[in-house]
Amino acid sequence: MRYVLCIIVLAMSCVQGAYAAPRVPTHLQEVIEVLPPKITTPVVVQNLSLEQRVLQIQALLLQAETTGDPRYLGYAQAQLQPLTHKAVIDDEVLLLRAKINQLNHHFAQAQIDIVQVLQRQPTHPQALLLQAAIYQVKAEFALARQSCQRLRTLSTLSLAVICEAQVNALNGKAAQSVQTMHTLLASVNSLEPSQQTWFYLGLGDIAMRQGNFKQAESYYRRLDMNQPVALAALADVLLAQKRYAEVSQYLRSYQQHDGLLLRFAIAQQALNLPVDALISTLNARFNALSLRGDNSHLREKAIFTLRLLHQPQQALVLAQQNWQQQREPQDASIYWDSAQATQAKNDLKILKKWLQQTQLQDVAFGTQVQGAI
Repeated sequence: MRYVLCIIVLAMSCVQGAYAAPRVPTHLQEVIEVLPPKITTPVVVQNLSLEQRVLQIQALLLQAETTGDPRYLGYAQAQLQPLTHKAVIDDEVLLLRAKINQLNHHFAQAQIDIVQVLQRQPTHPQALLLQAAIYQVKAEFALARQSCQRLRTLSTLSLAVICEAQVNALNGKAAQSVQTMHTLLASVNSLEPSQQTWFYLGLGDIAMRQGNFKQAESYYRRLDMNQPVALAALADVLLAQKRYAEVSQYLRSYQQHDGLLLRFAIAQQALNLPVDALISTLNARFNALSLRGDNSHLREKAIFTLRLLHQPQQALVLAQQNWQQQREPQDASIYWDSAQATQAKNDLKILKKWLQQTQLQDVAFGTQVQGAI
C-alpha cells in the first residue's frame, strides 16, 4: 500500500537547473545544511547468540524506518554481514537481508533470499508478507495474491485475509476489500502493534482512493502519531483536503525525516510562506542520497522537482525511472502529473493502459485520466 515501502535518486549528471552545481556559501556564517542529530555508533558486542544478534539488527532497522536516518541502515548491514558467511545461511539472517534490500528498493535481491526461506518453510508468515509487499509495490497482483493465500493457516488466517484484501483493493475490488477488512475491526486489537498499524494504514489508504477523506483520517488517527509513517499518512489526507495549516502544525517538529519535510514544504508553499530554506535542505539531502547510490527516493524526488522546483521535464525523467522499479498508485500519480505538465503523450498512453489493466479504483487519479481521454 501507500506506506509499505515508503521510507523513502538519480545520478546528478543529467540534472539541470537547481542541481547543476553545488551551492557555494556567500559568507562564513551561512548555514548550508542542518545535519540530523549525532547518533551513537552501536557497540558491536562479541560472542552474542544468533537470536541476540538478530534482535540487535532488528532494532537498528526499526530506527532506520522510524527516523529515516540511513546511518542506522548502514549499521544494520555492517552487523548482518558476518552472519552471511556461512555455507547455509540461517532463515532469520536471510529475512533480515531481504528486509534491507527491500528498504533499498533492491527487490530482485530481496526475493532471492525470500525464496530460499520459503523453500525450507513454505508458510513462513514474515517471508510471505514481505514477498507479497514486494509484488504489490510492483503491481504484480496475481503473485502478491498467491503469497497472501499461502498464509491461510489457522494461526495466520487473519493476516492472510488482510493481505489479500489490500491486494484486491488495488486490482478492481476496493469496495469488497473494505467490507472484508471491516469484518476484522472487532479483532484488530488482538494483532501485534505493527500489524495493527499495517491494518489501519491499508484501510485508510483504500478510503483515500475512494475519496472518503474523513473516514481515512479517522483510521489514521488511531495510529501512534510518534511514528513518521502515521504522520505521513495523516499529512497526505490533510493535503488532499487542502488543510495546509494543519499539515504545517503537525510536521513542524519532524523536519529531520525527509518524507515529512517534503510534505511540510508543500504545505508551507501552499500557505505562501517562505520555502527557500526548506528547498535547499531537501536538495542537499537528495544530493547526499545520490552520492550514496541510493535510488529508493525517486518518487519523493520527482514530487519535489515538480511541486517545489517547478521543473516538470526533470520531474518526468525521475518519474519514468521510478516507474521502472515500483508501480503503486502514488507512483502513477506523479508520473501522470509530470507527463501531463510536459505533454508527454507516450507516457500518458502508458499510464492509461496500466490503469485499464489493473482496474485501479482511485477517484482523484481516475478523474484526471478520464478528463484527459
